[in-house]
Amino acid sequence: TATVRLVSERAVLYEDVTADGSLSQADVEMFGRLFDDPIYPVITESFGSASDGAPSDLDGNGRVVILFTPSVNRRSPPGSNDFVGGFFFGLDLMPELEHSNGGEVIYLLVPDPTGSYGNVRNIDLIRRSVPPILAHEFQHMIHHNERMIELAAPNVEAIWLSEGLAHMAEDLVGVALRERGDSAEADEYQRGNRQRASLFLTEPADVSLITVAGQSTLEERGAAWLFLEYLRGQAGSDDVFRSLTASVLTGRGTVERATGRDWADLFSDWSAAIELERQESERGELPLRAELRFLDFDLVAALALGGGGFPSRPRAYASGDFSDTGRLWSSSGAYFLLRTGAGGLGINLSGLKGGLPSVSSGLRLKVVRVF
Repeated sequence: TATVRLVSERAVLYEDVTADGSLSQADVEMFGRLFDDPIYPVITESFGSASDGAPSDLDGNGRVVILFTPSVNRRSPPGSNDFVGGFFFGLDLMPELEHSNGGEVIYLLVPDPTGSYGNVRNIDLIRRSVPPILAHEFQHMIHHNERMIELAAPNVEAIWLSEGLAHMAEDLVGVALRERGDSAEADEYQRGNRQRASLFLTEPADVSLITVAGQSTLEERGAAWLFLEYLRGQAGSDDVFRSLTASVLTGRGTVERATGRDWADLFSDWSAAIELERQESERGELPLRAELRFLDFDLVAALALGGGGFPSRPRAYASGDFSDTGRLWSSSGAYFLLRTGAGGLGINLSGLKGGLPSVSSGLRLKVVRVF
């Protein structure tokens, strides 16, 4: 049971009666105002259908329900390292199924300065975290409606791509705010993605882009967002996100259909582009083909905003013989910086225990001259 705190142009904001008065009216109005603009127009335009981009309206109220409830807080038990700030529940858009709320609902945590429901959550944390969470979960709502309801896809999207798109939604709202001259507010929407990307780049060989279990780690989410940022530049517009959202394929199939490129080639070029961004920042511009670049995006500057910087460094070898061994997850990469002598460069890439790589592994080597 919840009480209506605000009816805005695009949302109805409710507060769980068990947390009555946890939010001030000023805070509720701030969240409603931000959802109305810029969150709603940016997300619907970037990810919505070709018609009007609006989500479904099962409950006929013309708005999205935003429910602040301790039920979200309880998903992060006291003493845990978890942070669950909100969620969207796809079942709510399937009223024919049991336990569906039959409407468009985003669930958000409430201020909890005493830790009554889970970990302590003060009001400052709520004010900082709720706006990007709204953007994230609203994208999930749009995505679920497009894919599962409108297109009747046989299954949900792969978790890595689904979460990557939702994290990109946060970023696009930040882009819109930055274009309006509100850099401080834009940072709040974009900083998290850059922090997760830095975590991924700490040990990229240990992180698979294509999450196969759970809700994906912070590192995996950082990789997914970084991959989509690359696709955005390669496509030259945000239209690629509409194509990725409105798909009945899954994961790599969705990406191949939206980009018209083979997954292995695309992944290889993206992986190289990451390290080449750092190389260019240190050496100056290199004569690289467009596929080896993050176009219209400064990765080094972006990582600086997150505070983690560019932690990855290639394993460096001077001229002469060397050998190196390691393990790669599926759809992950490792980096090496090789200095050649007068005799040129010869490289042998082998599989387990020095044998031939299995065909199914798809093991690849990309060589790019940087000096």
